[in-house]
Amino acid sequence: MDITVEKFKTRFIAVFGEKVWEKFNKKFRNKHQIENDFQTIDEIEMHLKKYIEHIDKVKNFFNTDNKHFLRFILICIEKVNRIESRKYHFSLPLNQDGGNEKMWEIEHIIPCKSFEKQISDAKFASEHKHHLSNLTLISRSLNGKENYKTASFNKKKELIQSYDEGNLYINLIFREEVESEEDLRALFEKRGESLKEDFHNIFFNNNKWNLTIFYEIILADSE
Repeated sequence: MDITVEKFKTRFIAVFGEKVWEKFNKKFRNKHQIENDFQTIDEIEMHLKKYIEHIDKVKNFFNTDNKHFLRFILICIEKVNRIESRKYHFSLPLNQDGGNEKMWEIEHIIPCKSFEKQISDAKFASEHKHHLSNLTLISRSLNGKENYKTASFNKKKELIQSYDEGNLYINLIFREEVESEEDLRALFEKRGESLKEDFHNIFFNNNKWNLTIFYEIILADSE
C-alpha cells in the first residue's frame, strides 16, 4: 500500500490518539531520532515491527510505560475481530476541550483492590493483575459508575450487558460462566493467550510480516 509518513501519522493518531503516537515515536528511539521524527515509511514499518514484537516482554501492561501500548493492542484486536466495532472512535477525548481523559478507558476486569479476594493464588495474582488477561476497554459512562468499578466478576457480567461494550470482542470474557476460582483462573489464562495470538495474527500471515490488515482495516477508519 502506498502511504506517506505524514498520512501514516495522521491515520495513526485518528485511530489510537495523540498520546499513543507520542509513546510509539519514543519507544526504542534515541533523542536525535525522536526530534527528527520518521523520515521514510520503511523506517516507520521497521519500528512498528519492533514495537509489536515486544508484547511478550511486557509484564505490567498498566504502568505508565506500557498503558498506551495496551490501548494500541486492544483497539487493533477489536477492530479486526468485530466489524461493528469499526464505527467506534476509541481515541475520542471525554471533553471537547481536550484533556487526557478518554470516552473509552482502560480498566481492570477484576479490580485491583479485590483481585486477591477473588483469586487467592498469590503467584497468579502477581502475574495477571496488571496483565493483558485482566485489562480491557470500557466506556467512561460505565466505568464511572461506582457499583461497576468495585463489582465482582459475576456482577460485572450482569452490569455490562446493558452497555455497548458488552458486545465487544475483547469483552467476550463477560459471557463466560464462572462457578469457582479455578474456573476464573483458567478463563484469564485462556484470554491472555488468545488476545496475544489475535494480535500476532494481525501483523503476521503464516508467521510472515504483513501489514495488509493493519492498513486496510485498522488505519482505514481514519479516512
